[in-house]
Amino acid sequence: MRLIVRPDFDGLVCALYLKKIFRISAVAYSEPKDIQDGVFQVQPGDIIANLPYHPNCSWWFDHHASNEIPESFRGLFEIAPSAAGLIWKAYKDQFPKLQPFEYLTEQTDIIDGALLSKEDILNPQGYILLSMTVVPSHDLTDADYWDYLIDCLEVNDPHQILSDPIPAARVAKFLSGKKEFEDVLLRSSKMKGKVVLTDFLSVSSDDLSQNRFVVYALFPEAEVSITLTRMKDKQGLVKLNVAKSVLNRKSELHIGFILREFGGGGHSGAGSTRIEETRLPEILALLIDRFNQD
Repeated sequence: MRLIVRPDFDGLVCALYLKKIFRISAVAYSEPKDIQDGVFQVQPGDIIANLPYHPNCSWWFDHHASNEIPESFRGLFEIAPSAAGLIWKAYKDQFPKLQPFEYLTEQTDIIDGALLSKEDILNPQGYILLSMTVVPSHDLTDADYWDYLIDCLEVNDPHQILSDPIPAARVAKFLSGKKEFEDVLLRSSKMKGKVVLTDFLSVSSDDLSQNRFVVYALFPEAEVSITLTRMKDKQGLVKLNVAKSVLNRKSELHIGFILREFGGGGHSGAGSTRIEETRLPEILALLIDRFNQD
């Protein structure tokens, strides 16, 4: 069976767990929008985790409130901090090999549920630090690293994983680029009422492999962030990542439901969509106005 996951930390932990439940022959990676638009070819027998449902799949595991839920399917759906946590809690008794991964599950819930403290953001450690090296790419160019991390997670010890030369090199790159990234973030961001708008459209994607939460430490007054990045493999499209601040938790809006109106989706606290660049001013104005009315 082939497993299809989103290439973020939650998706990689889902892969680790599901490989202990099913006979997985290969792991493939997709962005949510590619599943929704039929760009990624889902085949009969595939398992999907941490992504929208597709009628061709045999099993589906997800936790995003904005995703459409079929009337009948095999798998699990529940609103939860992480899809991996949902799988672990449901199957740990039936599959004892999952039981030792309680701490990894707790940390994945914190990471994917954005339940981080200011200290976690400014001085990440352990699995939180490791997660900062997992950067989803539109063209999936980092698949070899994601595959490697899935195997590394089997060790079940964040300190041992972080001492492995390959993750260690990613961490070193992350730490060495931290100050430069913060400078770029400050230059590229403006407050629009309650919203911090970060425009990375003219910034190289190589400069963006960093901590997506640090914007809330630099702009503590922001309640919502909107980040714009160019999709180099899909000309004319801009990706919008939208999230509620993990430090200034005043907004009560559901980000995923709002972005579903624009062809995207996500959680209550975070989501994404893609729009044509020609429509960017119009969509931004609508979103910023919506968030400032909250």
